Formats: sequence, C-alpha cells, structure tokens
Amino acid sequence: MLTIRDILQIKAIEGIKLVAGSAGIDHQISIVNIIENPDVFDWLASNELLLSTGYIFKDSEELQNRVIHELAENNCAGLCIKMKRYFDRITQNMIDLANKYGLPLLELPFEYTLSKVIAIINEKTNADYDALNRRSLDLHNTLFKIPLEGGGIEQISAELADIVHNPILILDRDWNLLCYTDHPDNKTPLHEFLSIQKNMPIFPSEFTEAIPTYVSEIKKSIQRDYDHKHQTFKCRIMPSRCPAMCTDTSSASKPFAC
Repeated sequence: MLTIRDILQIKAIEGIKLVAGSAGIDHQISIVNIIENPDVFDWLASNELLLSTGYIFKDSEELQNRVIHELAENNCAGLCIKMKRYFDRITQNMIDLANKYGLPLLELPFEYTLSKVIAIINEKTNADYDALNRRSLDLHNTLFKIPLEGGGIEQISAELADIVHNPILILDRDWNLLCYTDHPDNKTPLHEFLSIQKNMPIFPSEFTEAIPTYVSEIKKSIQRDYDHKHQTFKCRIMPSRCPAMCTDTSSASKPFAC
C-alpha cells in the first residue's frame, strides 16, 4: 500500500514537503479526500490522506488544533495543505501538535490543484485498491457463510470483534442490545461503563438522540464520543444490511466497517 514516504517521491507532484509528523512517514494511504467542511470529522476513515486549502480553519487556532487531533484520533494517514491560498506557512501550533501525535503534515505547492493530486495518487494506488477489494470480498464471504452454516448473530459479532480488534455491539433500530462481544485486549470491559442487558437500550437517550436520523441511509461509519465518569470512549456506528446497528465501542480509535 502507498505510504506518505512514497508520495514524497512521486515526480508528477514533486515539491510536496513534509513539515511535521515525520514519525508517521510510513503511514499507509488507502484513500485520498478533501477536507473543506468541519462536518467531515464524522466521516474520517483510517489511512485516509486529507487535502485542504485550509479555508475552514484559517482564522481559528482552536479549529486548527481540532483538525490535527481528530485526524490523529482516527488513524488518518496525514494532512496536506495547499500553500499560498490561505496559508503562507503552516502555523506553529499545527506543527507542534502534528509532531506530538506523529501525524504527517505536508505542504502542497500552489501550482498543484487538489483534484490533480488526488488523480495522481489514485493512479499509483489502483493495484493496492484491487488487493483491498479482494480482502473485502474475503471478509464478506466469511461473514456470509456463518448463517448458511447454522451460525447466529453471536458468531457474527465474535468474528467482527476478532477482525477489528475491538468490542462489538449489535443493536436494533431502537438502540436495544441484540448481542455483543467484548475483546480480550479491551482495557475497559464493556460492562464497566455500559448497561449490558439484552433487548434493552444500552446508551442513554441523550447520546442516541444526538445521532443523525439519516445514519441508516449512509454507507460509512460515523464517530461519536461516549463520556462516562470522566472517561471518553470512541464509538464507530454503522448500519448493517440487516435491521440492526453495528457499533464498535472502545477507548481506542480504530474504525469499524461492515
């Protein structure tokens, strides 16, 4: 899979400069996207390289810091900012945070358009996408065979937890618990901060009411923070193809994807 180190060597976009977060130079890139709207924080994905002119955070140090924090929390590959549009140079607070989190922060020369950079990087990663699609198909086949061989939702939950290395909660449309699987590496077992009782709501209403109603129509997971007794747990929420919700709830920031 293409890495940050690799894109620094691509002749067609020569001049991209790594200014911070060199500890993450070998971060893998699975997809390239543009970030020009704060709402994108809900849709960030692991190994995603974000490109930006910096317009949305040019006047706010708080938002600049949030961008770096959110990308690092979601295991994104890095952030590349186009220079001489809204930034003559990347701010020191962003550089310091990127170094702290090991998030690659790159400068893109003004002469390159974001769309051109996306096209060039995607061209380089086509072979990797084919391999990723094959792995996705293998995963789909593994999960599809479970009910065909007499397995139930509990086995599907256990298989998913093993794949994503995080606990899994499977909920119905009303957020009632259908089944769950904790993960042996989870430092905070689910029962310590959630009411684990089947066919009952597992999250308080103030948490679930803040989830957009259109979440059932999307194909990507969204992230929400669940706070309990001064601890924050990262939740990845995504509709499944059956009438249930799959939720990966953990203090870790690894994303869950069906």
